[in-house]
Amino acid sequence: MLLFLGVGLVIFGAGFWLGQRGILFESAEKPIKVKVTRDLPAGKKELDFNLFWQVWDKLHTDYLQKDELSDAKLVFGAIRGMVAAAGDPYTTFLEPSEQKLTTEDLSGSFEGVGIQIGFKGTQLAVIAPLEGSPADKAGLSGGDFILFIKDEKRDIKREINRELNSRG
Repeated sequence: MLLFLGVGLVIFGAGFWLGQRGILFESAEKPIKVKVTRDLPAGKKELDFNLFWQVWDKLHTDYLQKDELSDAKLVFGAIRGMVAAAGDPYTTFLEPSEQKLTTEDLSGSFEGVGIQIGFKGTQLAVIAPLEGSPADKAGLSGGDFILFIKDEKRDIKREINRELNSRG
């Protein structure tokens, strides 16, 4: 008896929470449609997704290769388009898998001597040591030439010479 009462309270609470946020779920053998009723920047009280769902339904019924459609790709494409419509070249949408990789890349640890490298003519050189890095602590500075690199796992010297020879 208490279990049924607990389940009922959870369902009621979830419905109340969704209702407070103006989210309505409609279903009639079609994808779940969400109608958002909240204050929008343009001062409108309701945002109508009917055109979105019409196109969604049309793709799923009349598209020639509908078996190859991916709902996830369609949703991500819609979100990507919405973000692009904002017109800011520095704002972008990353799919969850891309976001995960980016987060892992940016939160990882970096290894190395801590220098930016480039070429002065045909000679590999230090562009700048990164502040606080082993290279900075060792006294390397911009303009220092790199004569060779010893790496037990790779023959860096051969790779650098190959790069220099390919430049002519």
